[in-house]
Amino acid sequence: MLIVNDGFEDKGRILEVCNKQNFQYLQHDSNKGKGAAVQTGMLNAKGNVCVFTDIDVPYKMQNMLDMIYAVRNGETEVAIGDRSLKQSEFYNKTPFYRNAGSRIFSLFVRSFAVRGFKDTQCGLKVFSSDVVPVLFSTLNIQGFAFDVEILKKCRKNNIVVLKFPVHFRKREASSVTLVKTLKMIIDVLKIAVK
Repeated sequence: MLIVNDGFEDKGRILEVCNKQNFQYLQHDSNKGKGAAVQTGMLNAKGNVCVFTDIDVPYKMQNMLDMIYAVRNGETEVAIGDRSLKQSEFYNKTPFYRNAGSRIFSLFVRSFAVRGFKDTQCGLKVFSSDVVPVLFSTLNIQGFAFDVEILKKCRKNNIVVLKFPVHFRKREASSVTLVKTLKMIIDVLKIAVK
């Protein structure tokens, strides 16, 4: 397990937990963004299969295990959680405004950056270590829209991606605000022109 602290001043609390659990701890000196934190983690990860997820691990462990199994057994090179799949289950009903925002962002992504993905932003993705350098070494987007860039690189490099339903084990929290959403839209436009 590898934890990346993206510039949060934790006064040693996270490091203490990492030491107790034998987790690897990496820290950015300043906040660079979720994409930068995931990039740092993925490029420092060891093993044949690399996983990233949100720090609160909101998905059931079986989801992660199913995705790891698919990558490890060569069914796919990349497995992504997809909350839009019928089999996905939520802890509670998602607010209308959040569903509407997600649908608009998804339509925007499919129209301008990469087709075929209704949910690019699910915080559970699994990669074969063979494709990690191809996808993460030259990541340009450091904010929340980095997932879109990763999936566009998959398409460009003919990397197989399978979608998996996810099951939430608790209420899904979101730190995405209107300002962050606008920045994500700008980042998607940057991805679209590359």
